Amino acid sequence: MVAKAGVDAIGLNFVGGPRQIDAGKAALILDALPQNVEVWALLKVCDAHASEIVRPIVQTGRINCIQMYGLPNASHSMAVEGWPEIRKAAVRHVADERSVAEVSAWLTELKDGNQPDLILLDAGLTSATRDAAAETDKNADPASLGGTGQELNWRMLAKQKKAGVLKDWPPLVLAGGLRPENVAEAVKLVQPAWVDTSSGVESTPGKKDRCLVEAFVLAAKESQA
Repeated sequence: MVAKAGVDAIGLNFVGGPRQIDAGKAALILDALPQNVEVWALLKVCDAHASEIVRPIVQTGRINCIQMYGLPNASHSMAVEGWPEIRKAAVRHVADERSVAEVSAWLTELKDGNQPDLILLDAGLTSATRDAAAETDKNADPASLGGTGQELNWRMLAKQKKAGVLKDWPPLVLAGGLRPENVAEAVKLVQPAWVDTSSGVESTPGKKDRCLVEAFVLAAKESQA
């Protein structure tokens, strides 16, 4: 359904939640998907079980990109042993200038050859709120906090980009509360390489709405015209 709406890529969710699928469901989707639509696999970097499930799919050559969640620090390798060369999109959550600066610092610390091919920015907690949450739960992983579903602060991000803060970053994938009615504004402000949506085009969690998908694609592509 989404392929007919004109999307450039779909995501296969092996991370969790109402959109998570298994290998059997992924195979059915890929069998029906046109070859001109890219396929991104959503994975947690430390989830060995999910990685083994996805490995046979990756080795068919049909997966174009791994969307990587839970990257703990700069020492964690972007490479996935035994897999062919494949693009990696690192997911980071930002809400303010400080969190953007933290992503810049993280990228700077990465060793040569360990840089992601893309950075997916999703909405997260502000630095102050995140610090308070981490202080409340001493076992909380600050890198995993966020992903609350609120809109990403595109105006803040656009200002950071204009100031040159993002100039050495990989190409951006913009996420965080994108819907048919706001994607055009977000694209014009930030000018990302890709935009990503899920709940913004659903009638219920995990169920895509054809009309919303078509409206989203139209708005996104018209904003680039």
